[in-house]
Amino acid sequence: MKPVVSILTFLFLLVTASGERPLISKGADGWQYRDDGKEPGHEWRTRVVDGDPWRVGAAPLGYETDESVSFATTLSFGEDASAKHAVTYFRKAFEIERPSAVETLVAEVLVDDGAVVYLNGEEMGRVRMPEGRVSGETLAAEKLRGEVTEGVKVTLDPEHLRGGTNVLAVSVHQSDRTSSDLAFDLALTAHLRQPPLQIAYFECDATPPIGTPLAYDEMTWEDLPLSCRGVALLGEGLPVVLCVLDWIGVANEGQDAWKEALAEAADTTTDRVVVHTLHQHDAPVCDFTAHKILAAHGLGGELFDPVFMRRTIANAATALQASLRDPQPITHLGHGKGEVEEVASNRRLLGPDGKVAHTRYTACKDPEVRALPIGTVDPMLRAIGFYTEDALQLVLTFYATHPQSYYRTGGANPDFPGIARQLRETAMGGVPHIHFNGAGGDIGAGKWNDGDPSNRLKLAERLAAGMAAAVSSMEKTPIGRADLQWQVESMHLPISTAFASTEELETQLKDPEVTLLAKKGAAAYLAWHWRGEVGHAQQLSGLQLGSVRALFGPGEMVVGYQLFAQEVAGDAFVAFASYGDYGPGYICLTAQYEEGGYESSPRASRVAPEVEPIVKKAIQALLH
Repeated sequence: MKPVVSILTFLFLLVTASGERPLISKGADGWQYRDDGKEPGHEWRTRVVDGDPWRVGAAPLGYETDESVSFATTLSFGEDASAKHAVTYFRKAFEIERPSAVETLVAEVLVDDGAVVYLNGEEMGRVRMPEGRVSGETLAAEKLRGEVTEGVKVTLDPEHLRGGTNVLAVSVHQSDRTSSDLAFDLALTAHLRQPPLQIAYFECDATPPIGTPLAYDEMTWEDLPLSCRGVALLGEGLPVVLCVLDWIGVANEGQDAWKEALAEAADTTTDRVVVHTLHQHDAPVCDFTAHKILAAHGLGGELFDPVFMRRTIANAATALQASLRDPQPITHLGHGKGEVEEVASNRRLLGPDGKVAHTRYTACKDPEVRALPIGTVDPMLRAIGFYTEDALQLVLTFYATHPQSYYRTGGANPDFPGIARQLRETAMGGVPHIHFNGAGGDIGAGKWNDGDPSNRLKLAERLAAGMAAAVSSMEKTPIGRADLQWQVESMHLPISTAFASTEELETQLKDPEVTLLAKKGAAAYLAWHWRGEVGHAQQLSGLQLGSVRALFGPGEMVVGYQLFAQEVAGDAFVAFASYGDYGPGYICLTAQYEEGGYESSPRASRVAPEVEPIVKKAIQALLH
């Protein structure tokens, strides 16, 4: 159940978001005034008591002997027009529930001729008045020329505010006793302290139990723990939640389940939640749509352990909800880049005919293929840091590559990005580190990795060095709640028809001769078909933190999309995260579907070649 917010609290939050709160408006009713020419005791400035000799009227209050000005309340100047009262007194109570939220307090005083302003008994300022002690006989130092058309601003010290009822008091003074007029009105505005941008880090274990399925094999032993980690960003508007898992993918209704749980925990909407994976291969996959399809063919529980999945989702939501009870205020944002050496290489190696001649996977045992050029990559790792003054509180990093060194070991592990992340957290004294895989669908470590297990730590250390360089290069700038912006572009990605029809996929699921792994693939493809047929749209999300941008997209996007985003952004800093909804599979560039190769093959890519302009249009919309 969502918390109930009182009307009073809601109104205060509303005016806090705007930065101003009117406490007394021009032309307000309920001004107490005393126009009998007598000087009240000092308590008149500190409390409001109904009854004689105080009367009540609406502003503007005053008099004009030639009656050319209309007042809401006409005052008395006494019995002798040549010896009018020197001073008239006004006071009004106002309420404020959180004085500490007020940064400045400004009164706009419309007065003819002079005035002294008090807040809860303390003098705050004067308008056209002499220095020194003020009494019931003190005249204004200057006569107002012309009509009262503009107010004089008087800044009040908010330290004198108190919770609950406050009293604003004003003595209005004539410049001489024969003055033809007196006028008074006042507006009081509180300029509120803007709550800072806040973050709430959450984390929970995401390691499956022994005996349950991983993406390719059964979990048979414990290697390294998998984690779910994320952050809620609290600015103006509803919270934004960024979550990443050490799993191979979260697809279709798996995405729905994760987003709905996290959105409810953060009291936000699902379109302000992104769920990504690092795509490690010795890890689970979460796709409740494919699970239903397999269950209908007697294969329930073969894709993943549904009890474990639901429990992990619930644990993540609980961790997020707990973290939001004590968010961290953020005063500065940092952003930086660091080059990662000897980790990324392009998997698609073209021959003289422009077709893919070799696919250099993340572990490549052929020395001749490893010796071929690196190809198109993005060598830069990008980091975004959240600071409270000079203290670094949390780091987001983004780097595009497949995260495998070797896999199909039967032991779940976060591979080299997870180890690099842990190395950096240790080096930074426990500062939480959230890492996102960029658009690395066609990128892997194959040039630098022959699959020897010793390479895992080497790759992790190289990635960690790039993370360290990015953090060291950070440019730090102030940031506030209003600097957080979130935008979503919906993309209807075209469904590939090159692999198999839905009828053929159903046949594969029924065929006892088809392997379990192939049936899992057929169910995943069929799930994507079903979602597309009902008009389900993919989401490309854009986070803006001041001048810093980060995009979050679905599928296994190739690096060309990340490089395109940087081209569109120009000199602006933009990070890119792919591996959101795993449903589409590989999302390649149009030309790559003609070049051949694994990534653009019907088995790997569930979208049609027409996908490129759709994705690029969404990128442009988010970055312009």
